[in-house]
Amino acid sequence: PNVSLFDDNQDPFPDSLNGRFILAQYSRFERWLKQVRGSRLCILEIGCGESEHSLRLIPKDRGRWACMSDEWGLAPLAASLVRIDPGPSSAPSSNPAGFVHIPLGARDALTMLAEHLSARTAERGVA
Repeated sequence: PNVSLFDDNQDPFPDSLNGRFILAQYSRFERWLKQVRGSRLCILEIGCGESEHSLRLIPKDRGRWACMSDEWGLAPLAASLVRIDPGPSSAPSSNPAGFVHIPLGARDALTMLAEHLSARTAERGVA
């Protein structure tokens, strides 16, 4: 993974972030978004924080979500949002039905979601 932190590419870490890797990831992400256009999406937001550079999603009109920071230039996405973060979070007033907050750490929340989805799949008899 190529995780961007607040002090990347600053002294004493001038070459700590591989920008070419991020551009390649973003290109693949844009291609995927075009492939799923019109599909029902659910975004898992895992521990994004609340800084001005955050990728945390904020509600937009017509059930869409956009990054708090516009550094990526990503257009708002129509989707449901599952926010995984042990900190407090309030449901957005513009799209409360499309929002769920799981106040746990990532490992515990993802384990819980996997178990729930596995049980639902078994109930429906889907292989």
